[in-house]
Amino acid sequence: SCKVNRFRDLRRIRGLIRILERDTDDRSKRDYWVVCKLLEMGLGPAEITELVAGKSKFQSDEYTQLTIAKASRGLVGK
Repeated sequence: SCKVNRFRDLRRIRGLIRILERDTDDRSKRDYWVVCKLLEMGLGPAEITELVAGKSKFQSDEYTQLTIAKASRGLVGK
């Protein structure tokens, strides 16, 4: 059963990462939303950095770390 959940999580993670390739009027907002979802799933900053690298606006480490930090602060209030 644990294996099934992990597989479902991997599919969900891949689906979230694919969202970063879609057209949108506000890439920053979309990027933030995806990072929030990944954090909610229990992924850490290092894992998220690896997953999003080179996609959407995640071209620099600075943007990536800023987005993860902002999303982390946003989740604290939930």
